Amino acid sequence: MAGRLPPTIGRRRVLRMGLVGAGLAAHGMARPAWADHPRRLRLLAFDGQWPEAVRDRLSRDHGLTLDVTWAADADEVWERVRLARDGHPAPGVDMPFDLMCLGLEDVARWRAADLLAPLPADALAPVADALRPVLAAHGALDADGTAVWAPLALGATVMLAVGEGAESLAARPDGPPGWDWLLSDALAGRVALEPHAAVWIGVRIVDPDGTRLSEAETDKAAARALFRDVDAALKPYRAALADVWTDTVTFDHRFRGAAAPALAGCAWDGLARALAVASTAAPVAAVVPAEGAPGWLDGLAIPRGAVFPERAARLLAALAVPETAAAWGAATGWLPADPRAWPALPAPMGAWAESVLAAGDGLSRLWIPPRLTGPAADAFDASRSRFEFP
Repeated sequence: MAGRLPPTIGRRRVLRMGLVGAGLAAHGMARPAWADHPRRLRLLAFDGQWPEAVRDRLSRDHGLTLDVTWAADADEVWERVRLARDGHPAPGVDMPFDLMCLGLEDVARWRAADLLAPLPADALAPVADALRPVLAAHGALDADGTAVWAPLALGATVMLAVGEGAESLAARPDGPPGWDWLLSDALAGRVALEPHAAVWIGVRIVDPDGTRLSEAETDKAAARALFRDVDAALKPYRAALADVWTDTVTFDHRFRGAAAPALAGCAWDGLARALAVASTAAPVAAVVPAEGAPGWLDGLAIPRGAVFPERAARLLAALAVPETAAAWGAATGWLPADPRAWPALPAPMGAWAESVLAAGDGLSRLWIPPRLTGPAADAFDASRSRFEFP
């Protein structure tokens, strides 16, 4: 039982216990000398984001020692920072983090709670012009240029084709097709889609500017009407399916091997890259369709009340160096959000980013779904279930 917590202690209490330790240190208990060392940056992050190779490079080349606290998910990041800001276990305890990892879809919630501090003025210097409107739409970038969040990694759900003729998907002289390319007679019964992405595609089809989705956040009737239309828009896609996939195992089963039933569909960008590298017999092509594709952006933010924001600024400056961002991407397997880093990535990864996102302006067609709440979240989940289990 060593190291195990009593089953009656919930996560919130555990977080408070951790902050009690910080409070004792701040109220009389001696802290070790390295705690205030100018190289030390206290970072709250998700597992896998800062492997040892990256930390060693940042220490060697940029004089930064990352002291990483690992969080299970976005809700844990929120809880840890909120509790620290609200004075648990006692008022006056220092904010225990200088920087934290945060998804763009969560920025609006954090800003509403006044939990984010402004970033240094040059923090967004490496951000591609194509991404700036996306950041502004999610509350990460103000009209006056003030930013509270800087992108680190990006991902997307791309349209995928495998097998004979796949190359023609990306080589069309009139640009990439729309998602309705999957409805062609030649692909009937040979399409595989991921249900969560499929519903977002349906939302984009029936509500391209997001007006109805915003209304659905607080209005049950609006949510029901919106996702009734989404279900109708997805009906022909459901009819074209060989099957759905929901994780890496089912994706491989659908798309790899001689008996794979799928010729086309959607894929997370990391899976599409891996498939292209592994597939020696059948060509693989991917595009961001004409009407765009759902994507995601993970980034970095300084919590309000951070004691050493200048150390956070040093890490942001280090990651603005394309070679450093590329080293981070190579070590984690995640695509850096800075396109200037793509040429320095390992060949398969960098070539994929250049061909799918840079060529043909694919990056500018990505859109980042918001974090859903209220009736919209419930209606979305119900639509997803209907797509997966008709």
